[in-house]
Amino acid sequence: MSECEHKDFEATVTINRLEDVKRCVADVRIVCLECKRPFRFLGLPGGLHPELPTVSVDATEARLPIAPADFFLLEDS
Repeated sequence: MSECEHKDFEATVTINRLEDVKRCVADVRIVCLECKRPFRFLGLPGGLHPELPTVSVDATEARLPIAPADFFLLEDS
């Protein structure tokens, strides 16, 4: 186990378009700034889904479906 107390973090967010389903996903990674150890996202299933949050195989990247704030208003019209 690392002796690092993991007090400072760096988060990286990458936005990807899922062209085949016309949706977007925010891929989030978090690492400790001191020891550079990646953090894992807990409690999410693995894979990729256009409407549900998931994680990468190693759980170090959360894949979060996103849409503009008015997206659901536009879908109902």
